[in-house]
Amino acid sequence: MNWRRWLYGPIFSVPELRGLSPRRQHAAWSEAVRRSVRPGRMLALLAVRFAVAMALAVLATKLGMAESAPWVGLLALVCGGFVVDALVTRPVARRWLREHAHELDRYVAP
Repeated sequence: MNWRRWLYGPIFSVPELRGLSPRRQHAAWSEAVRRSVRPGRMLALLAVRFAVAMALAVLATKLGMAESAPWVGLLALVCGGFVVDALVTRPVARRWLREHAHELDRYVAP
C-alpha cells in the first residue's frame, strides 16, 4: 500500500484535480485550502471544535469518567477536525478551485 495514496486519498478524489500528477494535485489542493480560508471562518471553526470537545469532556465527567475526561475532550477535538474538514473546508476549497480553474497553471509549478 502506498502511504502517500492513503495519506492524501481525499486529495486524489477531488474531481477538479483529475488529470494532474499527484505532486501537482497536492500543490493545487494546498493552495486552494490556504487561499479559501478566511480569519473569521477559521476562528468560528476553532470555536466549534473547542465547544464540542468541552461538551463531551463535561459529559464524560457527569458519567463518572472524570479521570478520562481530558482524553475524551482531546479525542473529540481531533474527530471534530475531521468533521469540520469534510463539511466545511473541503467544499470551500473545491469552490475556490472551480472559480480559479483557469489560474491553476499560474499557482502550481510544473
